[in-house]
Amino acid sequence: MTRDVCVLRVHVQPGAGRDAIVGRHGNALKLKIRARPEGGAANAGLLVFLAQCLGVRRGDLHILSGHKSRSKRVSVPLPSSVLSVHLDRLLAESPQASA
Repeated sequence: MTRDVCVLRVHVQPGAGRDAIVGRHGNALKLKIRARPEGGAANAGLLVFLAQCLGVRRGDLHILSGHKSRSKRVSVPLPSSVLSVHLDRLLAESPQASA
């Protein structure tokens, strides 16, 4: 069985007070992640947080590029139409994104 996979661009601010969706950063989703950027902790925290937000398993998400950068590309095992609905909902629910 083939699965639809999308690439999500994210801009990560590690070492934040809490995990949160902040809004948009250019064509990327801007996120705050509690974990510090040491030893891959922020990347792991990013994948856990995204999995919770998107309702997918953490093991199904993969960082494609930007392992040592704030700008990353993450593969998401969802059709683009479903991912778009999730992102619209998450941005609408985020108090920081609408501020």
